[in-house]
Amino acid sequence: MMKDLTNIILQAMENKSSVSVSLDDISGIFVKPPNIEELKPAYFMYSSQFNIVEDATQMPKFEKAFSVPKEAFEKASNINISTLFASLLRFPKFPQDYKNSTLLNNEVYSIDMGREISNLTDTFNLTFRNVDLNASDPLCYSWDGRGATPNWTNHGCNTSYGNGSVTCACQHLTFFAVLMTPKPQKISSSDLNNLTYITSIGCVPPVLVVTAIFISQKYNKEDIVSNTGQTTSMCWITDPTVHYVVNIGYYSAIFLFTFLTFVVMLRWLWLLRNKRPTITTSGKSSRSSDALTIMGLCCILGLSWGFAFFAYGPMQIPAFYIFTILNSFQGFFMFVYYYKSSKLVGEAEASLEGSSTTTDATVVENPYGKHKTF
Repeated sequence: MMKDLTNIILQAMENKSSVSVSLDDISGIFVKPPNIEELKPAYFMYSSQFNIVEDATQMPKFEKAFSVPKEAFEKASNINISTLFASLLRFPKFPQDYKNSTLLNNEVYSIDMGREISNLTDTFNLTFRNVDLNASDPLCYSWDGRGATPNWTNHGCNTSYGNGSVTCACQHLTFFAVLMTPKPQKISSSDLNNLTYITSIGCVPPVLVVTAIFISQKYNKEDIVSNTGQTTSMCWITDPTVHYVVNIGYYSAIFLFTFLTFVVMLRWLWLLRNKRPTITTSGKSSRSSDALTIMGLCCILGLSWGFAFFAYGPMQIPAFYIFTILNSFQGFFMFVYYYKSSKLVGEAEASLEGSSTTTDATVVENPYGKHKTF
């Protein structure tokens, strides 16, 4: 599309040295060097439209200023090209990339000279002034025009700042834009010091334990040998007594607490089910929901780690497999638990709303152990 548009405009220009372009909301300018024997850089500004700037010293006065270096015209003239020109186009409302990046002023610029120009020593410059540098970090990016959506890259473009302005210095021709990157949220120094102090306190006593074990030389490299002779080394507690006290003993206390919590929650669920007789499902569906609920509770409380207790003797290898599989799918089980819990809550609310509209209904028990509503 860009090539077709360029050819149409160049043919319409004939012998003119410059022409303004307006197509829907796209605007731009095409220029031809007046003297091919004495090439000079080209300067432009944009306000409501593009204009050529004859005096380069006036460039700092304009909010949006652009320059095409002499080196770019020289490189283009050395290529077998029928017409030596430079075009600058502005594209507002440009399609967003897959990251939904925010563009400065929601606009993209393209510079074209009819051929691929790259690796310039004297760069193309695009300067934008009156930019709020406190709200976000503007960075210059380019895109080669390939693909359905922009694939922005900062390769070949440098960004510089000064007095509320952003300047893109690019070594090649392509589409250019300034992407606005949100600044990282800052916190006060007092909050940072408090959080650092809390973290130091938490570092969760274990530092003292690890230091004591290391000083007592109970922590060293341990080799794990397979039946094929393959050896894997890992750092671990080499003393069995220390291992049982530090690892097994600590986990046993945690496991006991979570197991008691598990029992309390099961009892709570059982009482909740008995208090809501209007929520009924088929026996098969109810049993599967109960199983998923219990599995989800086990994963949330970390009870699946309890299989580590059975990793001894003939149960060692089976316990390793069960332990690895269950804990690898811990996130999936928690998702299923959350989904089933949300579904049951929705059914309960719908059932309660339905029962509230039939205040005169009486529930009686029939001889077959089921309920009928009259």
